Amino acid sequence: MPQTVGLKTAKPKNAVIEFLRFIFALWVVKHHHYFPVDTGVWFEGGFLSVEFFFILSGYLFIPSVLKYGKEGSLIKVLPKYLFNKLKGFGLPFLIGVVFSSYYMIISGGGDWMGFQWFILALLLALGIFFILFRIVIKKPWQWAVAAFVCIALYAGVRFGMGEGEAYFFRAFYCVPLGVCVFYLPKIDGGSKLKKFIPLFFILIFTAVIVFMAIPKNLITRHLLIALFLPLIYIGFQTEIKNPYLAQALIYLGSLSFGLYMFQNVVKIPEFYDGDIPALYEFLVILAMSMCFSKTSPFYKKTKSIGVKI
Repeated sequence: MPQTVGLKTAKPKNAVIEFLRFIFALWVVKHHHYFPVDTGVWFEGGFLSVEFFFILSGYLFIPSVLKYGKEGSLIKVLPKYLFNKLKGFGLPFLIGVVFSSYYMIISGGGDWMGFQWFILALLLALGIFFILFRIVIKKPWQWAVAAFVCIALYAGVRFGMGEGEAYFFRAFYCVPLGVCVFYLPKIDGGSKLKKFIPLFFILIFTAVIVFMAIPKNLITRHLLIALFLPLIYIGFQTEIKNPYLAQALIYLGSLSFGLYMFQNVVKIPEFYDGDIPALYEFLVILAMSMCFSKTSPFYKKTKSIGVKI
C-alpha cells in the first residue's frame, strides 16, 4: 500500500482513489441532470458509476471484516459490522434520508428509496458476503468462484427478466469482483515494473474516460466496467508524492458521498417548481457537500469503520 498524505482528522487515504471517487460521483450528478454543463450524447450513462463504487467496496471488504476476526457469535458480530458500516456514511446520509423521506411523503410514495437504494443494495450484499466469509469462503480462489456464480445469476436475471429487475442486485457481482482484485499480487517494490505504475494508471484512466465519454451500448458498457478492475488495482499502487496535491485530491474525495446524497435535497424544489436551472442545483449540492463532508469544520469528527462511496 503506497504511503499517502492524510488529513489530520482522518485515517491516511489513497489520494488517487479519492480522486476517482470524486470523478465518478460527478458522473452520477451528470446522469441525474444536476450538472451545469450539457454534454449532449457525450458522457451519458453515469449510472455505471455505481459499479465502480460497488467494486471499490469489494476491494476494501477484506481489510474491513478482518477487524472483526472470525471468532465470536455471527449473530452478534454481523449487526455490529453493518451498524458501523452505516455509521461510517455519516451526516450526509442522515440529511439525505430526511429529504428523501419528505419527498416520499409529498410525492405520495413515488421513488420511496430515493438515492438510498445504493446503500441498501451495498449493505445487503456486504452482509451476505460477511456471512459467507465467516462460514464458507476460506480461500482467495473461492472469491473468484463466488464472482463467477454471481455474474451468471445477474446475467440470468438481467437478460431473462429485464434490466429493471436486475438493477438493484448489481452489488452482488461487483463486490466479489472487488475482493478478487484485492487478492491480486501487488507489483513488488523491487520490480522494474514499479516505476511504470504512474504510466499504467494514466493509460488505464485515459481509456476509462474515453469509454465514459462515448455513446454506450451493451459492449462498451461492459468494457468500461471491466476497466474499473485494473483502474482500482493500479490506483491503489499509485503514489502522489506532492503532499499539497495529495491533500487536494483527498479533499475532493471527501465530497463524493455528499455529491451523491444531497441530490435528494434539490429534488424537493423540483417537485414544487419543476424548472430550476441545473447550475443552481449543482451549486446547492456542492455547497452542502463542502459544509457537511468529514473535512468540513462544521462536521463533528468521529472515528468510524465504513466504506464510503
